[in-house]
Amino acid sequence: DFGVGKLSGAKQNIYNGTQFELGSTFADGQVLPLGTVLSAGLLLGNATCSSAGTDCIPADAADILSKGEVIAAGTTIPAIKNTVTKDNPTLSIDGLGISMTFASITTDGNLDVTVKDPNDIITDTGATLGIDGALEMKTGSGVINTISSIIDFDLTGSTANSGVLTITLPYKEANIPAGTNENQLTMLHYENGAWITESDCTTDEAANEITCIVNSLSPFAIGGKTSGGGGGGCINCSQPYLDGDILVSVSSSDPIIINSNDITNIIANVGDTITVTLNVADDRGPNNIRQVSLFTNFDAVPSGMNLYYANNFNRSHETSTTFYEWFKFTENVVFDHSGNVLFAEPVISSADNLTISFSMTWGDVMEKSQVMAKAVDSGANYFRSTLPFTIEIVDSVESVSTPSEPIAPEADVAPEADVAPEADVAPETEDTLSEVIILDDIEQVIPYEIANGMMTSAVVNTDNNSIIFYIDASDDGLLVVSPPKSVQEGIFMVLVDGEESNDVEIDGNTVTVMFPAGTEEIEIIGTYVIPEFGTIAAMILAVAIISIIVISSKSRLGIMPRY
Repeated sequence: DFGVGKLSGAKQNIYNGTQFELGSTFADGQVLPLGTVLSAGLLLGNATCSSAGTDCIPADAADILSKGEVIAAGTTIPAIKNTVTKDNPTLSIDGLGISMTFASITTDGNLDVTVKDPNDIITDTGATLGIDGALEMKTGSGVINTISSIIDFDLTGSTANSGVLTITLPYKEANIPAGTNENQLTMLHYENGAWITESDCTTDEAANEITCIVNSLSPFAIGGKTSGGGGGGCINCSQPYLDGDILVSVSSSDPIIINSNDITNIIANVGDTITVTLNVADDRGPNNIRQVSLFTNFDAVPSGMNLYYANNFNRSHETSTTFYEWFKFTENVVFDHSGNVLFAEPVISSADNLTISFSMTWGDVMEKSQVMAKAVDSGANYFRSTLPFTIEIVDSVESVSTPSEPIAPEADVAPEADVAPEADVAPETEDTLSEVIILDDIEQVIPYEIANGMMTSAVVNTDNNSIIFYIDASDDGLLVVSPPKSVQEGIFMVLVDGEESNDVEIDGNTVTVMFPAGTEEIEIIGTYVIPEFGTIAAMILAVAIISIIVISSKSRLGIMPRY
C-alpha cells in the first residue's frame, strides 16, 4: 500500500495489487496494471494516466470495480498483497471499502485479498448462477442471493493469528432485491465446505456496509434475498457440509488435526496407509446423506484412462485419477488409473454427524496432489470442496510432514563428512520451513514453503551458480526457500520465469519471493553452488586421466635408454 503516492517525477514499475489512496499522482503516460487499487476502485485491465498523471480512471466504467460492485463472471484478478503484524493487525483497502481487524497476529506476514471470479466460486463451493445473474448459495437458512462480489482472505506463508476477527464489507443499495430491507442483509461465509450466514453483525445503512465478528478466514460476501428454509416452505433444500475436525493419519501414527487456515502437506512412504476422516452434517440429520466421495492424484487426463471416470476436476482442470465414492444404497465406486492404490472399505459411524474414514495404501510414488471431498443428500443438495491438505508419496520419508514439523529425511541427507560445519548452517530456517525437496542428481535436501502453488522439482544450474525451482502456480503466491550453505552461498538475485524479480527478500540463505499466477520456474542465483553429480563425475574423470598421463610419462622417462 503506497498510501498517497507522489510519483509524477518519472514512470515507475508498478505491480498487480498495488494500492494508492486519494490524491496520488503519476507521471504522464504511466501504465497502471490490472489489479491496481485506486481510490475509485479496482482496475479490471491496464490503464494509462493522462493530464500530467492526475487522470488514471478508465473512461469505460466496466473497466473498474467500485465499492460493493459485483464482478462479472470470467474476470480473474490477481491477489491484493497486504502486510499484517503484531503491532498493526489491521487491513484497509479504501478503494474497495474493505477493512479487517485481527484480535491478535501471532506471526507477522502477508494477507492476500482476492476478488473472486464467480465461475471459480461455482466450481469450488457448489454455488449456482441464478436467472438474474446473481450467485445463489444454499445455507441452513435457505437459498441466499449475493449482492456483492465474493472476497477471499488468505494468510500466506507462516503468517498466523489467534482469536476473532472483525470484517467490514460494502454493498450497493441498487443491488438489493425488491422486497428486501437493508436490515435483512446478511454476510455469507464459506466455512468447512458449506456456506453459512454470520450472526454477530451490524448493518450501517448510512455507509452501506456490514460489519461482522468472525472466527476464520475464507470467502465472504453480502447476501440479499432469502428463499426457502427456516419456515419458508422449502423441505430438504440445504446442502450437506463438513462439521468438526478433519483427521489424517499415516499407518500407525496418531491422527493429525488439519488446520483449515493452512495447507498441510502429508508426506508418506510407498507402502504406507493414509486414512482421512471426515465429519459430514446435514440439516435433516446424518441419515439424509446418500453419498460421500474422496478424490486425489490430480493430473492431466492420462492416455488410456477410461473417460467415464475422468469427470472429477480441480480448479486447474486436472482430473482425479484416484478416488473412492461411497454410496448408502448402491454399490461403491472405486477407481485408480495407476493400479498402485488399494482402498479399504470405509469405516462409517453416525451420531449427530456421519463420520467416514477412507483408507488407502500406496504402492508407488505420487507427486504432491490436492485432495477434494464431495457429499450429496437425498434432495440432491451437495457440496464439493478442496480440503486444506495435500498428499505426497515418496520412497524415503519416515513420518508425516506438517506445518510445524518439517521432515528432512536422514537417508536423503549427505553424509556427515560432506556437510558444512555447524557454524555455517542456518538451523533456525531449516527448523521452521514445513517442506523439503531433493535436488535432482545431487540428493541434497532444500527446505521450503509455498503458498498457492506446488513444487514439482529442483535442479542445479552450475553455469549461473543457481538453483532452479520448478513450480505449478494457478494463482499468485509466495515461495520461501533456504538452501544449506553447503549447497549454495552468496545469494544475490532471483529470476521469475527468466526475468529479474523485485518482489524478493533475501536474508542470508533464506529467500522469500512473490510470484504471479502461471509462474513455472524460479531461479535463485548466488556466487557458489554445489556441482551436480555429472559435473563432479567429469571432474573426477579428468583428474584421473591427468594422473594416468603423468604416471605414464614418468614411467617412460624411467626406462629411457642412456647413451
